[in-house]
This record gives sequence, C-alpha cells and structure tokens, in this order.
Amino acid sequence: MRSASAKSREPLRLALATLLALVGCKDDTKPTPSRPASTTSAAVVSSATTSPKVSPPAAAIVFVSERVSPKAAFSVSTVGPPKPGLIARSDDDVFPAASGEAALFVQSAGDEGPEWLSRLEGGALVDVGPRSRYVRNPTWLGSRVVVEASYQSFRDLFLLSLDGTKVRLTKSDKGAFEPHAHGRKVTYVSNADTDTEVFSLEVGEDGKPSEPKRLTWSKGFDKSPRWSPDGTQIAFLSTRKDRVPRVFLMQPDGGKPRPLRSSGAEGALAEQDLRWSPDGERIAFVERLPGKKAYLHVVQVTDGTVEYRSEGDVLDEQPSWSPDGEWLAFSSTRNDNSDIYLIRRDGKGLRRLTRDPAADWLPRWNAP
Repeated sequence: MRSASAKSREPLRLALATLLALVGCKDDTKPTPSRPASTTSAAVVSSATTSPKVSPPAAAIVFVSERVSPKAAFSVSTVGPPKPGLIARSDDDVFPAASGEAALFVQSAGDEGPEWLSRLEGGALVDVGPRSRYVRNPTWLGSRVVVEASYQSFRDLFLLSLDGTKVRLTKSDKGAFEPHAHGRKVTYVSNADTDTEVFSLEVGEDGKPSEPKRLTWSKGFDKSPRWSPDGTQIAFLSTRKDRVPRVFLMQPDGGKPRPLRSSGAEGALAEQDLRWSPDGERIAFVERLPGKKAYLHVVQVTDGTVEYRSEGDVLDEQPSWSPDGEWLAFSSTRNDNSDIYLIRRDGKGLRRLTRDPAADWLPRWNAP
C-alpha cells in the first residue's frame, strides 16, 4: 500500500485486520494497494432508512503510521482540526489490535519475528504473554484474550490473562486461525478436516475449552468468521458460490449459509474486511476489483440492500465502525496517499483525518 516498506507490513496486516489476518490455511497474499491516478469522491448507491448524525461522536481514531520508523501507533481526534499524535512506540513495529479491558497492540520485530502482544498502561507498552514467531488476531473474551499464536505448535488458539498466564484452547497440526469471541463462544478457522472451514468452541469458567464443532462444509474455503453483536449470527467469507470470496451469514450452530447479497460487481476479485455495525443491522466490507480498486460497502443484513458504495479510482480498505454505528473510519489512497478518513454510513460527510506523506492505515475507534 503505500510505501517501500509494504512487504514488511503484509504479514501483520492480515493478522490484525481481520481483516484480514489470514495465514497458513488462509489467503496470506493480500495485494498491496498502489496509488490511484486521480482523486474521486465517494458516491451513495441508495439512502439509508434513517439519516446518520451530522457530526461524528467525540473519540480518538488509533492507527498505524509509517511517519516514524519502526512503525508506530498514532491517534487523531474525530472533533476539531485533525492533529495526529504518537501514542505507542517501541524499538519494533507497533500495530493497534483490539480494545476492551485495555487497548491491545501487536508488536513485531520484522518479517522473521518474533511477535508479541502488549497493552498500553500509563503511556507505556507492557507485554502480555510470551513472544513467538506468530502472535496474531487477539479478541477479548471477558477480561481475558484469545489469540492465535505459535507458542507450542505451528499455530493454535490460546487464552491469555493480562498477567501473561495462558491456556491452550486448540490442538491441531493443521493450525487454528482468526479467532473471534462472543460471550464464552469462540469461532475460528482451521483446515483440520482437509478444507478450510469455520469451527467453534466454548470456553468454560475454568478456561478449559469444549470439543470443537465444525460449522461449515464447503469444497471451497471459508474464513474470517465474525459474531454479530447479539450473538445470533456469524458472518464469514466463502468461495462456495463462484470461487470469489464473498460475505455469507449463518446461525451460531451452522446450518445452511446465505449470501449477504445476491451478487457482487462483475469481475470482482474478492470481498474482505467485513465488520458488523454495533446494532447488528449492517455489515461494512470492501470489494476488490481489477485495476487496483477497492470499494467500501455498507449493506443491510436483512435484505442485502446497499446503503453506500464508494466508486471511482479509489482504494478504500479496513473499515471500522464508530461506537454509535453512524460513522466509519477507513484507510484510502483517494488523495494519492494512504490516509485515514471518516464517512457517514450513508456516504456523506467525508472527512480526511491525516495528511502525512508517509502511509497511515489500519484505523480503530477508541471511544472515551
């Protein structure tokens, strides 16, 4: 995306976004965006049933920036003149990963690792758990964190306490990836049964896991599972329909999945970066197209109505919902550089938050 250091950024982008973080049994070759030839404003495909708020809620957007080396975490306020400030830096690359009981970051020593999880305490980064070749995709489970790591194997899921103690949740020689927790339930991806499929398990009060349950059965690959905010549905990406990764929905116990939309854009390469709105009524995702284009979408879950779709020579990625579900932060090259933007869910109110010549990306909301 964006600079000569894109190669070193790729493994962590896939781990943290969700993005995006697809390794081993997942697609770990996410294309590196290039800068578009022109600047084009986003356009609305159809209006939302209710109008979003005119101004974004007061919050800080945390993001990765390459304006310093190694890469570090910065933040910028959603109100007032944008003035990004450094919030977390070390001798290694720092990537914002998750918020909850504490703000979590993944640190990386480069392409060959190691990687490790940290939390921000008193303005300093404090390690959470040991270092390993891979430590990725942290997701909060109550006051503890489920993480994908190579502590004892190629890649498995572990339950970490903030004091660093850990419990192994999966044991698979084919790996376990992309955990996402809701309550005590955790979905994840594994190719333990040959194909890349979605599984789930439940973590007991004592931290011990239940037996894994396979939720999808497809000859293609299924990946990036994410619980709806109320825990009644799971959204995920699948190639089951036309060999192109698209957003599907299923019940928590599996069953027959349904596509979020009846069809995508002609010639689309993939859908990715799916994110539920806080109220569970919409899903934001990115659709990649030929010509190094990527369009941000906001789609209603009930009937697949597209409320917003960007267009033109843009590369929009990594959407992140505001806590009130009215706004999205995302990274884009629409001004010939990778920067952080805000936009209302109906496509109005576009606002550029960063303007540094270096790349800014992977935005995350951090409400006060």
